[in-house]
Amino acid sequence: MEWLDTLRYDYPRLFRVLVIVALIISLVGGFMIIPEGSMARAIGITDVQHRVTATFNGLYWSVRAHVHQDGPEQHVQLYGNIEGIDETTQLVVSIPIKDQFQQKTFRLANTEIIDVYGAVHAVGALRQETARFDVYDGNNVVVWIRGTPLNVKLIESGVARPAPKPPSNIFDRAFAAYYWRLAKAQ
Repeated sequence: MEWLDTLRYDYPRLFRVLVIVALIISLVGGFMIIPEGSMARAIGITDVQHRVTATFNGLYWSVRAHVHQDGPEQHVQLYGNIEGIDETTQLVVSIPIKDQFQQKTFRLANTEIIDVYGAVHAVGALRQETARFDVYDGNNVVVWIRGTPLNVKLIESGVARPAPKPPSNIFDRAFAAYYWRLAKAQ
C-alpha cells in the first residue's frame, strides 16, 4: 500500500488528522451501537445517544430548510381534534366554529404518505386527540400534538416521507426546530 506510505511520510499532518478523524468516527459509531437497556439508561448512555441522533437530524433538516425556498410566514393557528385520514390521504379534523364542530380536510405540509394503511392506523390511534393546526396556504398543515409535529412522527414511523421537492421549507423548519429542542433536551 504505497499510497499509505506516501501519505504517512510525505504528508504527516494530514495523515495524523485523518487518523484522529477515523478514531473519532469509530468511537462515536461504537458508542451509538450500544443497545438500549436498563443499564444504559441508568448511566445516561441512552439519553446521550438520543441527543446525538437529534443533533444529526437537526443539522440535516436545518440544511434542507436553508436549501429550499422560504415558505409563507403567515399562517393560521386552529385548534381541534384529529378524526383520521381519508382515501386521498388528506387529514380529516374537527374544528370548533362558534358552537359546533365542523369537519375540514387538510394536506400534511411537505409530507408524502407512502403507506396509506399505516398512516390510517397511526392517525387512528390519535383519534379525538386535541391538536394545534398551523395552516399555510389555506390547505397545508403542520399538526402539533403535545409539542410534537405529527408530520414528523409519520415520517419517523416510516408511513410517510418528506416531499423531495417541497414547494416551501415550512415543514423543514418545523422539523429542524423539533430536533434542536430534542437535542437540547427541553
